[in-house]
Amino acid sequence: MKLIIINLLSLSLLLVSCDTNDNNDPSIPCEANFYTVAATAWDSAGSTYEVYRYQKSDNLSTPDILYSGNPFSILGGYFLTRANAALNDDASIYIYSFPGVSSQEYFKYDFGANTFERIAMAGVSNPEFVNNQLNFLSFQITNMGVTLRVYDENHNVIGQALSGLDLSQTNTGMNNTYDILSTTDRQNKLFYLANTLLYVFDTSTGTWTDYTIETFDNTNNKVFYRGFEYVGNNTFYALKGDETDPNNMTLKLVKIDISGNTVQVSVLKDLTNALSVSAQDIIGAQHRDWINSTYDACDNSYYFKVSYMNPVSTRLFEIKLESDTINESMTNGKIFYGLNINP
Repeated sequence: MKLIIINLLSLSLLLVSCDTNDNNDPSIPCEANFYTVAATAWDSAGSTYEVYRYQKSDNLSTPDILYSGNPFSILGGYFLTRANAALNDDASIYIYSFPGVSSQEYFKYDFGANTFERIAMAGVSNPEFVNNQLNFLSFQITNMGVTLRVYDENHNVIGQALSGLDLSQTNTGMNNTYDILSTTDRQNKLFYLANTLLYVFDTSTGTWTDYTIETFDNTNNKVFYRGFEYVGNNTFYALKGDETDPNNMTLKLVKIDISGNTVQVSVLKDLTNALSVSAQDIIGAQHRDWINSTYDACDNSYYFKVSYMNPVSTRLFEIKLESDTINESMTNGKIFYGLNINP
């Protein structure tokens, strides 16, 4: 095991996409649809959930409401925070799970039928599509450490397991393994980020590779990575929050590059004082686990959202890296779960 030390809408709303403007020509508009599920409250039993679809534009558009109801009432009134969501462009299927809550099932929204279906599957999280095949992450905690496995949607194990991992709070800063983030190249690789530890699973060979982005230290380097998105060519974008000094938190959009056996992290944009709210408001302990994100390759734009409980609201950010501009939007009375984009 290798261990390398190194870390809208105008806005609309989520994943690597674009069927136009592949050369980032600003004169050619990027066309895409953004999707999210908007809820009226945190209570899974008492909320109304709506599937929103936005058209990408320079101005906030009114969303199309594709579905309204409560497919998640089976979760028994749990407070829902961050959602894990995956979008299959070809089959028009939207997959949802909620870390730490819906560990015994996932939910499939069919755009054609306009229905949600609950599918029982124990012990899985982090849904991702690879070559239009749905995959999940499963983790088992023993006294020997954490074991990671990848399952297909029929609950069959794919490839080998990765065992004996130290994903403790002391080593990673994560409260639990439900904090693992995921993304995919959509071809054959799945990427899992356990805060500062990166695990790569190759579905074509069934093997793992692991890296350390940087060393977490609760006293001297209290950093948290969120909003993990695959960009291309073994490159990722993510939000890096530094809480080492609780009175001077920082938030940066960073690029993570894997090159051979090394990992490099570089800052794309310092967001600490660039947003309408403070870094603490975005990444404070009560918020950093409620971030969802997406990336649009068409115009090299990164999106993320954070939701609030009191009052119920969601703030979304669009970071247009080519023009070095930021757009923000606040939606009152709604909590957004997931953030995905299709071409």
